[in-house]
Amino acid sequence: FSKKNTLNFRDYQLREKLGGGNFGMAYEAVKVKKGETVGQRSQLSGDQLARRVVLKRVNMDRQASRSDFLQAGTMAKGASETGQVEAYMCDKI
Repeated sequence: FSKKNTLNFRDYQLREKLGGGNFGMAYEAVKVKKGETVGQRSQLSGDQLARRVVLKRVNMDRQASRSDFLQAGTMAKGASETGQVEAYMCDKI
């Protein structure tokens, strides 16, 4: 798992909460251009609609995440490792 896809949250405007559970919360967001403001959902331009994404805030576990579990082929344990697996799979598709 690489950290090349780190997000800068200033590049996104959070919109509505989509849901949540034991592992964290999911939000709709729009990737904004510098100086751009994003209105209500019904007021999004076609370009803004195309830049919508889902951002997830993962609840961190009390135990530290293992750094080598993906390479070792072992099962993910807890929210932190599950989030790493999800990011890894999203990077592959």
